[in-house]
Amino acid sequence: MKLSIATAIIFLTSTASTANAHLHHDDEPKKNRELTPQPYWGPSNNMVERSLASLEIRGDVARLEAENVTLHGLIATANAEIAALQGDVVRLDAEDVTLRGRINETDTAIAKANVEIAALRSDVVHLEAANATLHGQIATADTAIDTANAEITVLRSDVDRIENAGGNARLDIANDIATANNAITILASHLDEAKDIISALTARLQVLEATERKVFVTSEKYTGGEIDGIAGAFSKCQTLADDAGLSGTFFPWLSSSTYWPAKDFDKSGGPFFNTKGGIVANDWQDLITAGGSGCGSGCFLNREIIDENRVGTRDEVWTGTDVNGMPAMPDGYSFCNDWTSNNRTSSAIIGKGDRSGQTWTDYGFGERCDTRLRIYCFEQ
Repeated sequence: MKLSIATAIIFLTSTASTANAHLHHDDEPKKNRELTPQPYWGPSNNMVERSLASLEIRGDVARLEAENVTLHGLIATANAEIAALQGDVVRLDAEDVTLRGRINETDTAIAKANVEIAALRSDVVHLEAANATLHGQIATADTAIDTANAEITVLRSDVDRIENAGGNARLDIANDIATANNAITILASHLDEAKDIISALTARLQVLEATERKVFVTSEKYTGGEIDGIAGAFSKCQTLADDAGLSGTFFPWLSSSTYWPAKDFDKSGGPFFNTKGGIVANDWQDLITAGGSGCGSGCFLNREIIDENRVGTRDEVWTGTDVNGMPAMPDGYSFCNDWTSNNRTSSAIIGKGDRSGQTWTDYGFGERCDTRLRIYCFEQ
């Protein structure tokens, strides 16, 4: 297409050039004739000749002018056709670019399709291998089924043989079943008895858990004034118990002018255990009087009292309390001004954490109020 359009453009351009050349060539003879001297024929002949020459020239001019107009028209037409053809060339070039782009896209799509075809062929190979493996597994399963069927046949044969063995075998089996049933009945009876025992023990455990009380001595030591009164002693016991994860409400074993254990403790509970689970006293009476332990008045069965963190101690303990849980304030002793004073000239009764008898709470003497000692705490 491009070659034909170019050829047409060259042809039209050549035609226009030829026409222009012809037009100018035809003008030359006229000019030459006008300048070339004519022979003189005399006055009369000269005029005639001149008139004829003038007419001839005028005809040539008119003809040439008409041809010139025609040629100009042809040139304009050729130029328009050239412009149209040039537009076609531009359009065809654009279409050529577009087609080449589409050809490139098609080539890319073909390449992708070839890749996908290769992947599909690979998948087909894998599937064929998996199919072969599956067929092998099916064959193995068929073999296993055949083996199972053979075993079932053998078992059926054994069942038939057992069923045909006679009534004695059945009777022996029935006797064995009866014996087993009797044993089961006896075991069931023993099981019921065991359940009753477990129920009774559970009930007893629940009673003990409801009434048992924990006892500890504080891990921290305080002067008489640092106790900060009976309210401060309550706060210290409960805080240490809570921090150690001990449940329950704890009262201090201290006496003051308004508070003492025999008056303010719950005396219905017991037994009393230390934080390691060792029993301290069976109940309130065992705690303050000669009781079932047989170790004298006010007996701690365990000779080591334990703090809230399960650590043992044999330190002295502030009490201000005698073995009956009553205030102990012999002559010359006080409660450190109800446990608010660090006065060096004042003293209060103490107990000894590793002693039994009354000395666990009343050691027979006291310490100055500026001394740092522990406190007993009892769960209520």
